[in-house]
Amino acid sequence: MIEKMKKVSLVGERAALKKVIDTLKASGNFQITFYKNSSNPLSASDTALNHTYQTELTRVTNVLNYLQVNNRPITLTYRALKQVTKKQKQIENLLTIYEQAKIDATGLQTQINLNQSTITKLQKFRDLPVPANLLQPTKNAFVLAGLMPATDFTRFTNDIDTKDFIYETYPTANKNLIVVITGDIDNQPLAETILDYHFTQFPTHYHFERTPQKQITYLTKQNQTLTQSLTKLQTKHRPTTEQINLLKTYYDYLLNEIDTLEILTATIQTKYCFVVHGWIPARTADEFTQLIKQTDKHVALTLQDATTTDTPPALIHNTPLIAPYNAITMMYGAPGRNDIDPNPFVALFYFFFFGSMFGDLGYGLLLSVITACILLVKRPQGGTRQLIALFCMGGISAALWGLLFNSCFGLHLPAFIINRTLLDPLGNDATLFFALSLYLGVIQITVGNLLNFFNQLRLKQFTVAVCKALPNLIMFVGLVLAFPALIQKIIPLNYAVVDWFQPLMLPGLIVTIFGFVGVVFGNGIGHRLGGYVLGMFSGAYKLVNYFSDILSYARLFGVGLVGCVIAYVANFLCGMFASVGIVGLILGGIVAVLFHALNIALSLLSAYIHNARLQFVEFFGKFYEGSGTPFVPMASKLRYARIQSGTRK
Repeated sequence: MIEKMKKVSLVGERAALKKVIDTLKASGNFQITFYKNSSNPLSASDTALNHTYQTELTRVTNVLNYLQVNNRPITLTYRALKQVTKKQKQIENLLTIYEQAKIDATGLQTQINLNQSTITKLQKFRDLPVPANLLQPTKNAFVLAGLMPATDFTRFTNDIDTKDFIYETYPTANKNLIVVITGDIDNQPLAETILDYHFTQFPTHYHFERTPQKQITYLTKQNQTLTQSLTKLQTKHRPTTEQINLLKTYYDYLLNEIDTLEILTATIQTKYCFVVHGWIPARTADEFTQLIKQTDKHVALTLQDATTTDTPPALIHNTPLIAPYNAITMMYGAPGRNDIDPNPFVALFYFFFFGSMFGDLGYGLLLSVITACILLVKRPQGGTRQLIALFCMGGISAALWGLLFNSCFGLHLPAFIINRTLLDPLGNDATLFFALSLYLGVIQITVGNLLNFFNQLRLKQFTVAVCKALPNLIMFVGLVLAFPALIQKIIPLNYAVVDWFQPLMLPGLIVTIFGFVGVVFGNGIGHRLGGYVLGMFSGAYKLVNYFSDILSYARLFGVGLVGCVIAYVANFLCGMFASVGIVGLILGGIVAVLFHALNIALSLLSAYIHNARLQFVEFFGKFYEGSGTPFVPMASKLRYARIQSGTRK
């Protein structure tokens, strides 16, 4: 249900503006309207305050990131949010402790990473028996130490005159040689020549007095000690839930204060007065009026209904079963001022269509159980909660369709549960499933036209309702009656249920033709002769568009059939591998699990996307604009806090 909104105007003394803004935020039901031309510079004191808030916000952000705090919301009153500064001393103490802990932890982790990097670099030289400090050049001699393939070293000694330098080699386990070369400083160009023989030089910046192997052992032990120190530090400074919630609340307090200062710059103000405009739900008008009077009796409050030129924000309230489907509607757009709430109808069709594309008892129950556990344990909020609840109900729909398909992870259910398959997409019922998908599309499009007709009547657009919306509705009502028997003429369907519609085919066709004639001749109503003729052609062309819309519902059949095929292949491969023994059974089980997991992922994604597409294009295109803006009350954009609305307690 789309709630009725009231337009609010507040006029008062400029000195009371901050207090009024706090009241508006505390109500939890006020959306402010900003004006592009409104721009008021902050006072010097407010500018300094804003800088202080920004600095503090950076500190808290760094601490929360260090503590890796989750985004789980906390619920509190607006007054509790404002009064968090009473614990400023405790907050400052926590920030100081965790800032120092972060510095200490960063230092330890940096040293651990540096040691590990050195260990990695030394690994290839671990067979070198010479300490690093003895490999440094002197005033009169150079020293080269490094790794070289044995074959390249042989080629090197054959190509270069070795009389001018001394070398030692030490074999490694992977057919390489550790080579140490020293000689007169005049032979320094040898350092460039040797690189042509795949020579990897030992890092010259290492000066430790141990061999590489002993240095690796030393650094490994040092890292163990540093890791223990880091663990002790993290354990010592592990925050309690109360401390985390306090820092979260303080973070949102700072966000809220910065937001208040931004609002001060964007409201209409004179030297002595302010003017604030916005919207509230009509049902909260009395409570809102009382709040304003309690805040400042000198503030003038005006409440008005939305006029034809206003564009009030959209606030939708529905039952818990319908509310999750609001996520689908909002992806398309919030209801405009002339729209009706589509969510009850979206809920019905989306639920039904989801199961047809994801139809399997095992898949559906698995999806419902997993998502239900997430909802109960993790308790997500906002859009995430709606999406997970949507999948949870989609799993129920998939389980119901799985009973219809007699399929549980691609296998037939035991006879004591279902003794016959009502609809077998992989067997003789594939054509029936295809026809059923198209028929479901005809029904949804009919409902869309019905909603458009009643919406035009609600808006008192009687000419549009009678001359345009009604003919479309009549045409599809006739098609609903005639379609089952008509499709049987094209695709043989030897089912008794289809035969029930045979007497309705002729009346249905007559109604359909009558409606189509109305579409053609009514589409140009309201135009002059030239426009009327063009409107007739446009109305006739709608037949092509409607035919395309109906065919779009074949995706219900296509996605559902692909899921059944993949499940069948998974079980077939499992059976094939299992026939060769216990190893084959294990391998077949792994293959089956992987295939079923892939099938669940693909089916879930396809059911979500293709289902939404049917709602957006084929359904919403008939009656819903979605050109509105959602209702966003003040103080609703905090990161962690969820403000209890309608109270300053």
